[in-house]
Amino acid sequence: MLRKYLHDPSHVIQPQEIVLNEELQYEETPVTMSNGIANVTLSIPDGLITSISYGRIDNLLATQNVETTEGNLETYLLF
Repeated sequence: MLRKYLHDPSHVIQPQEIVLNEELQYEETPVTMSNGIANVTLSIPDGLITSISYGRIDNLLATQNVETTEGNLETYLLF
């Protein structure tokens, strides 16, 4: 049976100060998720989608800027 949680200050974990070594470096590598049909590539650590591929189409997020008759640029997704 579910019960309403009653706040208890002893359940709160106090944060600890972390000292960083300035000489250390890291490299951001993208993560690719695949279900066998489509691949989605995410940036690390932001989690932004950087590309989507489907079948033989490499990047569904590719865009093309087209100038309108008014001289404005409009962006279209290429499929």
